[in-house]
Amino acid sequence: MKRKGLYFTTSLLAAFIVLFSCKTTHEVKDIETKTSQQKNDIEHGKKIVSIACGPCHLDQSTNTFSGSHLIDAPPVLGQLYASSLTKNAENEVNKYTDGQLKYLLRTGIKKDGKMAPFMQKPNMSDEDLNAIITFLRSDDPMVQANDVHNPRTKYSAIGNMVIGSQKPLKYPETTIFSPNKNDKVAYGKYLIDIIGCYDCHSANIMKTDKLNPEKSKGYMGGGTKMLSADGSKIVTSNLTFHETGLANYTVQDFGRAVRQGINKENKVLRYPMRMFTDLNDDDIEAIYTYLKTVPPINNPDKNPKSKKKD
Repeated sequence: MKRKGLYFTTSLLAAFIVLFSCKTTHEVKDIETKTSQQKNDIEHGKKIVSIACGPCHLDQSTNTFSGSHLIDAPPVLGQLYASSLTKNAENEVNKYTDGQLKYLLRTGIKKDGKMAPFMQKPNMSDEDLNAIITFLRSDDPMVQANDVHNPRTKYSAIGNMVIGSQKPLKYPETTIFSPNKNDKVAYGKYLIDIIGCYDCHSANIMKTDKLNPEKSKGYMGGGTKMLSADGSKIVTSNLTFHETGLANYTVQDFGRAVRQGINKENKVLRYPMRMFTDLNDDDIEAIYTYLKTVPPINNPDKNPKSKKKD
């Protein structure tokens, strides 16, 4: 009887994995998109790509958007690679129309109707989405064809099950406008949203709320378990203004940590934290101002002590 029960359970689990691995396809739409080749629009798009897409898609060895191996992703999902955004003919980004690319970034639906949930930016303004596409279609050196060729992502059975179970987001019916930069709280909240800070710096990266990030469990309180560059486990930091988080940080301390990767104790922040050098002083002040409004969470640092910078 025990063997039959075990066989039944194993078979049922296998059936579920197969079911979810067979990814459902969704309707694909080609959205009207306004792009330009004005220098200011290209530069604006470059900044948005750098802060919102760069953490995954930037190849630091070439300083191009040639993609990278996502070694911080949970191994149980498989071998994950961020795709190249350069103009190599074989790259997927070049097989999309502007409208299909915009639809992907809003909903997570690829041109083949399958899901790419890590790509969803549902609250990004239309202005910034159009600027991203303008930059990707430009002649900027960071997106020109090159000799970098990364492997394709290979999901495990569990990875396929996770991806196959994800639901697309609804494409908005009205235009989404960029917030007024003079409203520091609104603009700071917006930056945290489009950069995706909350994905890593909340309680569980797999259970964040893309449409309403502030409703994510443990929002900005850290605690997500990830992998550092050497494969060791790392827990993300608390970015709320609790004494276990940023309570003792000045805006200058915060800016140094975000842009240079060095914390208040003069210690180097470890991967997967990236350095956001494209954020200017106004951006840093806005994020800092908004974080001061987020309910503080008591979540002490659980990581081994890192080395001080010489």
